[in-house]
Amino acid sequence: MLKPLHLALPLACARALACVSEPQPTDPTPEPADAPPSDLPFEDVRSSAGLDGVPTLSGGVVADDFDGDGILDVLITDWRDPVVYLGHGDLTFSASPQWSEGLPGAVDVWAASSADFDNDGDPDLFLGTGETDRVLRNDGDGFVDITEASGLPDTRGITMSGAFADYDGDGFLDLYITGHAAIIPGEPPQFGVDTLLRGRGDGTFEDVSSLIPLDLRTGRGFGARWSDLDHDGDADLYVVNEQGMPGAPPNRAFRNDGPDGTGGHLFTDWAEECSCGVGLAGMGLAIGDVDRDGWQDLYMSNSFLPDTTGEGSRLGQGEVLLRATGGGAYVDASLALGAQPSLDDPEERTISWGLEFLDVQNDGWLDCFLVYGPLKTAPMVPQPNGLVLGGPAGFSLSPNSGADDYADGRGVVIADFDGDGCEDLIVANRFETPGVFRNRCRDGGSWIEFELEGTQSNRDAIGAVITITSGGDGWRAEVPGANVLGSNPRRVHVGLGDVQNVDVTVQWPSGATSTITEVPVNQRLAVVE
Repeated sequence: MLKPLHLALPLACARALACVSEPQPTDPTPEPADAPPSDLPFEDVRSSAGLDGVPTLSGGVVADDFDGDGILDVLITDWRDPVVYLGHGDLTFSASPQWSEGLPGAVDVWAASSADFDNDGDPDLFLGTGETDRVLRNDGDGFVDITEASGLPDTRGITMSGAFADYDGDGFLDLYITGHAAIIPGEPPQFGVDTLLRGRGDGTFEDVSSLIPLDLRTGRGFGARWSDLDHDGDADLYVVNEQGMPGAPPNRAFRNDGPDGTGGHLFTDWAEECSCGVGLAGMGLAIGDVDRDGWQDLYMSNSFLPDTTGEGSRLGQGEVLLRATGGGAYVDASLALGAQPSLDDPEERTISWGLEFLDVQNDGWLDCFLVYGPLKTAPMVPQPNGLVLGGPAGFSLSPNSGADDYADGRGVVIADFDGDGCEDLIVANRFETPGVFRNRCRDGGSWIEFELEGTQSNRDAIGAVITITSGGDGWRAEVPGANVLGSNPRRVHVGLGDVQNVDVTVQWPSGATSTITEVPVNQRLAVVE
């Protein structure tokens, strides 16, 4: 079913363990000024955004419509008091005591992700902390902490992400939690342990971690995302681990092979078969079809830290892009596709954190925004964020994006916050105001954006695959679940270049299919299963 989406505003166009330390003094480096400000893709609007003075100790950020008014809001995590800021639809926000009241205080909240895990029509929250993780239910006018009754294990450690998906197709969202470090009083931090929870659909979960062997869930987990990487109709799992110390494992990949015949579920260790178990000091993970061949590629952040693992990892070698070759196999295309900003600019960009795909120019090719920030164990030199622009030949580093922002960045969310048909950025910086960057829409390509609502599938339709075609052109996108430290809204934005009408097919997590033909571009649509 297709219906117009009612908007509050009209559309103008239709850690590392060392990162828990206290800040070190730095001398901010002025942003490059090689091009006139009006020529830059992004405009820095933080001074008017209303996020001044926010808590900025952990670097997590979530964008979602918490109060149901059709306008995106923002949650900024903190080690003391996370804060919800309600949006006004124009890239300005106001702190909301009402919506912040239910969030935990005096808890070092690192990561956060939102999803409607009780299927009642509003986004709930998972908060990953340095103590016991939390689950909060959205009651329509605020958040209520339901951790004690949720079935969440009482673990002690640092959590960097909580990724939602419906891995078993029962219509209820499940949750994978990455454990970066286990905290045992009186002992040095140990490797963390990841957790897999099966959702019951009422806000409670069952711990089914045993479906994945313990040794494959132990390490220094950072980002995790679900995606149908082998195109068999269910959600597979990719986990980014941070190496950099002896014994730390590489990234993990788990193929979803469905019910095991005994009432459980079968996840197969897939890293060797897919050639995607790369070792690196990984944090963030972006999944998208960069070459428009219909298969999802994997793009990971990295750091310059030397390889002390003895495993021949990719530490110190820049960001990693694994290109899908079909059927769930991958090849390292980092150099071939120009996907390593840290190597393009090795004197400034050395440690990348959160990263996300977007289409800055709406030209139909995915770009990627990468957040950079130093560590205490590395020279505390401010590092500019990186924007790599994509195209048929690969990526190229944009020398001036307007969002370079020499700061101690961590997480990033990407969405069309002001309703003009172009994707904007909010970057969570540690120890200072978040960066807020408005997309100038300077190139004016066409676009389409979707909000899906599942009925047999989970209500957020997380994991749904959207295929868009026009003549000989095609695009594939998925409804996302989460990323390291935060999560984007479930609005799926696709740049289309000069296309004017498209045909759309939605493959829902339930297996149902919706097909819509001759859809005009430059609009946001809601599709109901």
